[in-house]
Amino acid sequence: MRKETLIQLIFLISVIALTSVFRGWLSLSYWPFWVGGIIGAILPVVDHLVNVLYLKPLDLSSQRVKYFIDLKQYSKALTMLRETEGERTGLILHTFYFQLIFVALAFLVITSSGSFLGRGIVLAFWLHLLLDQLFTFREKLSLDSWFAQMPFVMDKAKTTYYLIGNFVLFLLFTFLL
Repeated sequence: MRKETLIQLIFLISVIALTSVFRGWLSLSYWPFWVGGIIGAILPVVDHLVNVLYLKPLDLSSQRVKYFIDLKQYSKALTMLRETEGERTGLILHTFYFQLIFVALAFLVITSSGSFLGRGIVLAFWLHLLLDQLFTFREKLSLDSWFAQMPFVMDKAKTTYYLIGNFVLFLLFTFLL
């Protein structure tokens, strides 16, 4: 298991557990929140799968992942998918535009919906995207792949403010709404 995957798992369990304790969702009737957390953590991986299988099937890393899937060696396919994720560009869910739309929808789900499953999905999905941004920034010192279609340039200072703001907004949505 790669270091980033372990960090994401630790953060996911911590956020879901802290949210459950903070909100008093400790009885078994709140299990949909935990299931939603698992689903939400997996959804960004689906973005990579769609890219590999349908959008860019001729890329070398896509062909290697597809090869393992064809052999029904799913763990090796997931490992290959995770190891080559930095090579993929143009992911649909890993963009600033998607994140703007997602934050608006997350606000609606968290404030308007009584669905614990929906809340878990939204929070875990957002956490996964936020951690992906942090890992990308740590590795490349920029989020150019996230802002590729934007008409402005994000320097290191703006990117840092963006990440801090995104993290604060995530915490606000998680614990105060």
